[in-house]
Amino acid sequence: MTSLDDLNPILDSYPLIKPEEADEPLSKEVHNHGIHYSKFKIFAHGGKCVIYSCRDLHLNRTVAYKKLKPDFAKDPGEQTRFLREARVSAALQHPNTLPVYEISRENSGQYYFTMKLVHGPTLNKIISKVKEGDPSYVEKYTLDTFLGMLVQICNCMNYAHTHGVIHRDVKPENILTGTFGEVLLIDWGQARVGRLPDPEISQEIQYPIFDSNTMTLGGQFQGTPLYMSPEQIKNRNDVDHRSDIYCLGVLLYEILTKENVVTGDTFPEVMSQTTRNEIITPRERVPNEEIPEELENICMKCLQLDPNARYSTVEELLADIREFRLRKMKA
Repeated sequence: MTSLDDLNPILDSYPLIKPEEADEPLSKEVHNHGIHYSKFKIFAHGGKCVIYSCRDLHLNRTVAYKKLKPDFAKDPGEQTRFLREARVSAALQHPNTLPVYEISRENSGQYYFTMKLVHGPTLNKIISKVKEGDPSYVEKYTLDTFLGMLVQICNCMNYAHTHGVIHRDVKPENILTGTFGEVLLIDWGQARVGRLPDPEISQEIQYPIFDSNTMTLGGQFQGTPLYMSPEQIKNRNDVDHRSDIYCLGVLLYEILTKENVVTGDTFPEVMSQTTRNEIITPRERVPNEEIPEELENICMKCLQLDPNARYSTVEELLADIREFRLRKMKA
């Protein structure tokens, strides 16, 4: 069995934050007292955060400005996750992560951080448009194009894993594509750095709240059930990098079928299918589509119930995907 401790860290000129520093509260001296940003416009928003586009008046450029929504801004656990996301994103200086420019406080005391602003659809939107048969998307996003995007995300995950970081929320909504070919893995708020425990959420919720519209969970159980590994959805505390490998298999499954791996509409249904490994193979799921057997085998190896039966590293997964693409190119 391969663990994170067995993976040799990459020694480069970019020092990675120490695990104990990931959740360290921001110094009270860090404060944006001046007028640093202007021309705010809402760019995107999720369940807990809102992102604005704004003008950085010091560097004379447009950036993305992220902060927690008012309902979560004073929650200590959410503040910790927010700091972790900013610091992990900043530390993982990879072509497939968003550069973080600054983290600070507003005059009100609320945390914010700024990062590169990227215009373009998420992988979730791309898959949906291809499934709908949108001609502009169908023509642009071939199977090989999707695999090229997946390779970039795998490169990013390989980099993160060798630095002791597990993403734990790899899903199409968290993969952003840019106008000029960028493919970016975003939203590292669920990440685990080393063996850091999860931040405690102040809401006293014993059972997860399930949002059937977004398929996300709230309360003390954080994450997106449709994209969780069996060990993660059981809320086990021994989740390692092979959980991300499972999620990469889920991505490949959606690329091949344009369907979710599991079909449940409620959290108990999703949990049951995932933990029992009740997964229909891609070619059985969409029998009228031409899905290469080699890719199906790669996908199903990622989706094994037992982490030991999956690829032991993302590098091994990458090797099989690249070998398939090379054979297709020569054919």
